[in-house]
Amino acid sequence: MKIVDTQWHEPAPYLDIWDKESLELRRKVQTEVVLTAMDAVGVDSVLMFTIEDQEWAEQLAAQYPNRFAVAPMITAGNTPGNQNLVIKPDAPDLEQRIADLKNRPGVVAVRILGAFFPEEVERMKSGGNDRAFAACEKVGLPVYLFVCGHAELAVPVAEKYPNLNIIIDHLGIKAPPLEQPDDPMWKHLPAVLALAKYPNVSLKLCGAPALSKEAYPYKDVWPYIRQLVDAFGAERLMWASDIPRFRGRIGFSMRVAHAQQDYPGKHTYAESLAFYKDTDMLSQKEKELILGGSIRKILNWPVSDV
Repeated sequence: MKIVDTQWHEPAPYLDIWDKESLELRRKVQTEVVLTAMDAVGVDSVLMFTIEDQEWAEQLAAQYPNRFAVAPMITAGNTPGNQNLVIKPDAPDLEQRIADLKNRPGVVAVRILGAFFPEEVERMKSGGNDRAFAACEKVGLPVYLFVCGHAELAVPVAEKYPNLNIIIDHLGIKAPPLEQPDDPMWKHLPAVLALAKYPNVSLKLCGAPALSKEAYPYKDVWPYIRQLVDAFGAERLMWASDIPRFRGRIGFSMRVAHAQQDYPGKHTYAESLAFYKDTDMLSQKEKELILGGSIRKILNWPVSDV
């Protein structure tokens, strides 16, 4: 079984001297960190969601085409890093820039933030991302849509763009350490389950351990995950660790301070994978789809001969 992790950010370390080092050295260190972590737990391929250094991710995809692909971000917010590669949803040349992504090394999808900040929720409600959705549908570029706690925002998108592959980020549920969980944590699960009726909507199974109140193997989470598997089918589900976030490191410079401490559901990279790989709550076929088979088909991300 070839295992694909469908989310990593740049895994920069907690070092005071890090920001003073050269870009070349930082890229070399991050490359070794990702490859070593992948090999240690048995992950074959990773989809990179870069925050600051998309050029680095594209270099990885070009150098290791079987191991890395890239999902650039479309956002109205200010992001650090190479601003020439940041795509704004209201850019005059938005459609051309999205079309050009198809020719960039390793790009297999894009990510649109639709609910991380209140202004993004309003943008979604007002149709402020519609040009981006339409352009992605036109060129056949799947969209990872961040609507945690606001899964209902995906409904008009799924209905208006039926030929657009939409992948709901992070279970559609708010999870620590970056977000304040809802109370109760799974109260928006019905809205996520309702999206299963749309054949163009898939779901990224990311962060489930962080929603547990128990130690590994996080058995209290499985009743909710099993509902998602039964609703969507394993062919529309994909595992993602997002492990830099859960260890508190996002991008070259972003650090989630409280993630450096213990919190309920804090987990390792190996535990994130084992939650699905070693459970008896999934059949072998479901595991093969969730841990790599589904994402390859949904993103049209084949293994090359290189």
